[in-house]
Amino acid sequence: MNTKAKRFPLYILNSVPSHLFVAGSAWISRVVSAAIQLLSVRIIIENLGTDQYAVFGLLTGLMGWYMLVEMGVGTSLQNFISEYRAKDQTYVKYIVSAGMVAFVLLFPLLFILYILSPYLAPFFLKQFYFLSDAEKIKDFFSIGSLFIAATIGGIAYRVWYAQQRGYISNLLTALGSLISFFGILTVTQSQLSNKLFLSLVMYALPSTILSIASLCYLTIKNMNNGFRWETEVVENLLRRAGRFWLLAIMAACVLQVDSIIISQFIEIKEIVIYLISTRIYGFIFFIYNAVLLALWPVFAEAIARNKWDIINRNLTNYLTAGISMMVVATSVLLWLMPFIVHILSPAEKIEVPLFFIIILGVYYLLRVWTDTFSMVLGSMNDLKPLWLFVPFQGMLSIFFQLILAPKYGVYGIVLGLIISFILTVAWGLPRAVRQHALNSNRDII
Repeated sequence: MNTKAKRFPLYILNSVPSHLFVAGSAWISRVVSAAIQLLSVRIIIENLGTDQYAVFGLLTGLMGWYMLVEMGVGTSLQNFISEYRAKDQTYVKYIVSAGMVAFVLLFPLLFILYILSPYLAPFFLKQFYFLSDAEKIKDFFSIGSLFIAATIGGIAYRVWYAQQRGYISNLLTALGSLISFFGILTVTQSQLSNKLFLSLVMYALPSTILSIASLCYLTIKNMNNGFRWETEVVENLLRRAGRFWLLAIMAACVLQVDSIIISQFIEIKEIVIYLISTRIYGFIFFIYNAVLLALWPVFAEAIARNKWDIINRNLTNYLTAGISMMVVATSVLLWLMPFIVHILSPAEKIEVPLFFIIILGVYYLLRVWTDTFSMVLGSMNDLKPLWLFVPFQGMLSIFFQLILAPKYGVYGIVLGLIISFILTVAWGLPRAVRQHALNSNRDII
């Protein structure tokens, strides 16, 4: 009787799929990180004002562009690990090779950013007249170099996700956010000068150190575990990485171009509204995106074994959950957004229009739908549908944002994104996944 009582909790834990543990840890990590980011918004606005927060938000919002610098190596490595795990084969050579490639990339990338910063920084921050060109360049280069290093080091996190131990990555992410928060709090409440620059450094530095240390650890550990250099392994890794990288570049033209357009066409007050609203929605969306990231290796292994019943069941369950979550979240934000914004900026009055909340909700509903099917295609290494649709989506996104943003402000930014999704990937990606199922004589949603 006592033995059963002691084993019962362990039985429950063993019965839970590993990807749910990973997703659960990601949720906890994101809750911590998002809460800290929102608290940081309040701290920066209170101590530095909305104008300097707009600079902070725009520069930290460039992280999506800097994530391109790893050139698809992380995604390529994750899929190779999943495939080798499905065959019960060792994948040490891929981890070490990816680590070596990553560190070879790091210093040339930093040098390129150093050369380009004097040209990019004044252009990107052109409407912030309270900053000198020298300050703009210093802020731009400092946060960019830290983001580059963090992205390179983040390849280690893809290894743990592929091993279905993504909870390690999520723990380190939360830890980095905690350290960042206390750093920003210390800087903004100190008597130091140039608090904006120091806040930017404290925002990115802890996560950068943790990710680089993680990649060093995994590379050295596996190098001492029977590694032997094989040129063919590096070629395989880079060949597949190149395909993922091209796709990431095209996706950035869809999802990240907004930061550039708003820096050129949107007034500072509206920039603050956009940044706060998208941070709140981004937190909600990450709850679902964490599941997708955790499911990626599960799908990759299921596809390797041709188990489409697992894919179909998970698609149905998680799409239903994701769409329901976004509908409920938008309904709640229509009611609570004024209260949330007042907490973030009690001194300065910021109003988020109801219609803007609604169209952001529609946009993130489309993201739930399309990101799910994109994950399935990525896990099976079939990027052809994405190559077909995403370039057109990128061009449409840039075109409609450039047309609509000068006339309608932040509404035009979001409407441009929505139109680009509806005309391309919202119907194209589900069709591609269904075709794979039909070719395997299986039905799928």
